[in-house]
Amino acid sequence: MSGPTLAAVELRCPKFDESRAFFTDVLGLVESDADEQTSYLRCVGESAHASVVLRRDARAGLAALVLASSSAHNGNDAGTWPQRTCDGHTIRVVPQRKRSEPYGGERLILNQPTPLRGIGVEPRRLAHVGLVVSEPQAAADWWSEHLGYELRESVEDEHGALLSTVAVTSASCDVMLVRHASAPSGAFHHVAFAVDQRDRIADAALYFAELAVPIEVGLGQHGVGQLSYLYAFEPSGNRIALVQSPLVWEPDSAPVHWSAETWPRALWLWGAPPPASFFEVNT
Repeated sequence: MSGPTLAAVELRCPKFDESRAFFTDVLGLVESDADEQTSYLRCVGESAHASVVLRRDARAGLAALVLASSSAHNGNDAGTWPQRTCDGHTIRVVPQRKRSEPYGGERLILNQPTPLRGIGVEPRRLAHVGLVVSEPQAAADWWSEHLGYELRESVEDEHGALLSTVAVTSASCDVMLVRHASAPSGAFHHVAFAVDQRDRIADAALYFAELAVPIEVGLGQHGVGQLSYLYAFEPSGNRIALVQSPLVWEPDSAPVHWSAETWPRALWLWGAPPPASFFEVNT
């Protein structure tokens, strides 16, 4: 790994109390700590203190991406990494965090950081983050040059570069870069959580429907990353996704390019195609 890894996503939440209830009671994330302004959350397969931080704010969107660096990179330490992306997203690089003590008391499965509680969806981990950018290929080049991320896949439609994915782990996607030429600087697209099996996403869709959680699209599957997906909106208006993928990126593999002829398969191999809101709505 040549660059800092995605450690946490900090979200602004104008409906903080409702968002906090959604992430804990509906998604089933574990709250590690909280006060009146902030909630620190983690998935059941994570032992770090938090992979999602909710902050009370007047508007929705991304407050910051937290990246963790285990060592110096190209002569840089955690204090000299860029503080903003080329598209205005705030990033904060911190030293690699040590694993916290397991939460939840006594565990029968010793390698499970948190006992499964049967609360909500209970995703295993933070999967990736989606950022809105003006030009996906240029953004991917920036992530490569300044943060050591590798281009995994790129998608081109009849208007040019549509989407790129970059990663610094063996995943097919750590950061998804989605085109929106007129979006404000630092616009946020989604945060994705990984579940074990596709069936969990289907169950979540029914669960969301019962609770009137606004579902945008899914269950379906992207060609990109071979990601099965469900996209929805949490109460503050931030888009969240549940994903599952069997794909592990092999070392030294060449990036995959989906052309203007093949791009529909990149977005949906099956299921309903993403609606216009997928590319037009952001926070």
